[in-house]
Amino acid sequence: NLKGMALEAQLADAQADAVMVSRELLPALDSIGPAFRQRIPWLAVVVAVRSEVASAVTGAAAIVDQSRIVPFESLYESTGADPEIAGDFRRIQFISYTSGTTGPAKGVMLPNALAFSSACTFMRLSGMTRDDVLYSPLPLFHGLSSRMCALPALVLGAHAVIGARFSASRYWQQAAQCKATLAYIVHAVVALVKAQPPGPYDRAHRVRAIFNAAHDLEFEARFGVRTTEIVMFPIGGLSRMERPLRPGAELMVSLAGPFVNVILAVGLFSYMITTHEVASIKVADLMQPTGKSPLALLLYGNILLAVFNLLPAFP
Repeated sequence: NLKGMALEAQLADAQADAVMVSRELLPALDSIGPAFRQRIPWLAVVVAVRSEVASAVTGAAAIVDQSRIVPFESLYESTGADPEIAGDFRRIQFISYTSGTTGPAKGVMLPNALAFSSACTFMRLSGMTRDDVLYSPLPLFHGLSSRMCALPALVLGAHAVIGARFSASRYWQQAAQCKATLAYIVHAVVALVKAQPPGPYDRAHRVRAIFNAAHDLEFEARFGVRTTEIVMFPIGGLSRMERPLRPGAELMVSLAGPFVNVILAVGLFSYMITTHEVASIKVADLMQPTGKSPLALLLYGNILLAVFNLLPAFP
């Protein structure tokens, strides 16, 4: 867990106006300097059961002044209509810090619209419904636990379970105990789970799909789950389709992109002919378009995209 100077650095970098911490992690907050602790405007302690509130507040009072401790329950908003905030790529929703393996951890500012876009992509990919139970053994600051697990659960009203820590030997046991129907993992630890000896929980669970694991027939056959993933290419992300398309439908999907490019190119070309606008464009001009005709650039760009989208090597 983060503690000491590393925790101080992230709190200072994020310019945190408040801190919410589970009772179990209060010692980590106690590890930062007294002067820095006094700069925390207010602190909310999360407890598992209501009977622990008093002892949690007592523990927090040893870290910050009691007047700045806020009951977590008081943060709930149970009246009025749900707030509707339009997706915005300029409004920062949260700051995700890198692992810091090659230097101090750096904050990656993730906007509101991007976070919801990631969540919606996973909901469509997995066929998630509000009846699903999502299980992630990864820390909440990890994108799989925050954007792919907690956020979709909040959007749909599903149930999310965030494990305290990852355990390859108890992964399926924990998934079974929380009655998970969708589970999460990272590529690097899939081999660790597969390396475990056969156990009673290998198939004694309700998980129907696991994300983000590379397509692995051996893994699927042993544990009885689908492996789903989103693969990142230089040209964008690609999610594997779970339902095979009919040949005719697949052809329509493949031709839809270049068809739109051709329609746009024909429209732009017709307009330029009508208005007697003549322009000479080279590929290099797309990188440095200063002084070039915007319509000609759009025409040339759509022609290139149409050809590019017809290549069978790319999605």
